[in-house]
Amino acid sequence: MSTIAATQPLPETRSSPGFRFAMLLPGGLVTFVLILFALGLVFFLAFRGNDGSLLGAGFTLANFVTVATDPLYWTVTLRSLGIAGVVTLATVVTAYRAATRAAAVPADPAVLDQLSAARLRLEDRACL
Repeated sequence: MSTIAATQPLPETRSSPGFRFAMLLPGGLVTFVLILFALGLVFFLAFRGNDGSLLGAGFTLANFVTVATDPLYWTVTLRSLGIAGVVTLATVVTAYRAATRAAAVPADPAVLDQLSAARLRLEDRACL
């Protein structure tokens, strides 16, 4: 197995912040617009009465009164918060253990050289 060491830095045009921003901008804008649309639709429908039509039956606060007074909604909300808490705790514990074990592994120069060479090859392909 041969290792390739990076001897020359990347040209400035490939790694400039302006280029990276320009490449991320279209996807970021589409994601931002879709998230805003979904949140706006949820907000709009929260204040509408449910009469079976697409846009609801007019402005009302009855949905919020129902959520605040119906025991079924409280049960579902508390159960969802409990599950979210358990999942969050499990994720933090698992990630902490994995991070401490990964930090304890000494860095192998040969592996770092291979990773650097692979990164350079990927960046060369991306700029073709």
